[in-house]
Amino acid sequence: MKKNYRKAVALALFALALSSALFAQSFQHKLRADIPFSFYAGGKLLPAGRYFVTFDMNTRSVALIENVRGDGTFLTGMLQDGKKNQPAELTFRANNEDVFVLENMQASDFGVSFSGKKGSSVTSVERASDRTETVILAQGQ
Repeated sequence: MKKNYRKAVALALFALALSSALFAQSFQHKLRADIPFSFYAGGKLLPAGRYFVTFDMNTRSVALIENVRGDGTFLTGMLQDGKKNQPAELTFRANNEDVFVLENMQASDFGVSFSGKKGSSVTSVERASDRTETVILAQGQ
């Protein structure tokens, strides 16, 4: 029993080290977002706070990592055109109960939409409201 436990722990540590190396290599862009409300992203409810937003244009992957607790999620979306000559931003849509869902990320050279993903559209059934909130992304720490 102890032998199997040790193997499982070793395998988990190896997977963690491998994923950390992958994260460091592929997510070359790092931005900061101060999000003043709780929101759903990838089917996961995340609290308000400061998030680091990293993305990889080749895989259409975005990582949102909360600064204090390290909570977050990884998302893969559909490519969209970027907004020329505008700062990078996250757009959230709210339903009638002010539950926000991350809908897309736009930057000057690309965009990624998450609204078509199964897990991220938790409140899409209740889309009677057209209320959106936009959070501008800043560079670095």
